[in-house]
Amino acid sequence: MRLYDKIISELLTQTEGKRKLLPQPWEKTDANEMIFNSDKAYELGCAPHCGVGLSIITGNEELCNDDELYLLGPDLQEIKADTSYARIAIVKVNEALLGEANELYKQIRNIEYTRYHFYPKGFMMRISTTKDSESVRVSKQAIENKIGFANVGKLLIEEFHRCKAVEKVTIIFVTKSDFDYENVKKLSKSTNELTKTIDHILKNVTMDCDICSLNKICSEVEGLRELHFGASK
Repeated sequence: MRLYDKIISELLTQTEGKRKLLPQPWEKTDANEMIFNSDKAYELGCAPHCGVGLSIITGNEELCNDDELYLLGPDLQEIKADTSYARIAIVKVNEALLGEANELYKQIRNIEYTRYHFYPKGFMMRISTTKDSESVRVSKQAIENKIGFANVGKLLIEEFHRCKAVEKVTIIFVTKSDFDYENVKKLSKSTNELTKTIDHILKNVTMDCDICSLNKICSEVEGLRELHFGASK
């Protein structure tokens, strides 16, 4: 599964200079914790700031060969006010366990939906699919208890590993002030369009490519046409 590798390579280039974090334990809750305005320390990715999160898979060990955690910008203890934020998850999968046809699409979406089952205490994620945004509200208590991205990232990596096809996970958090968050949002949109194209192909394997509205994406992404013709056999 290397359909997303070009996007991953661009994300890795854009986040050059990131520093590696050593994962640390942290308490989690059973559901998304409600943090009220009076209890918050600050927000990451809230308007007018940019907030974006994406999870993207690969079968290429060169792009993700271990469980790793990185940060580009200030850590949670260093942030003092609302700021922009990005969360990038690069997930190495066992392609044999992804399955085919509808199962393949289901597995890709299950990995993406991991973010909806991720509940670090004092770290409330808010996701808007209509606005293609992801923001976080951090509680005062969590800051007092010394929460950091090393804690949050450890829990997220563990959650990804609940998916049977996942082998390794690289998480990159970004809070750098002069970072191009809009480009990550653009790449997130491209990732979602590619995933929808995979679903479309697998459900319409006998269609005429010349008249398909998704023909441009198939032409640009290496391996997508092969997936189509393979599914039609």
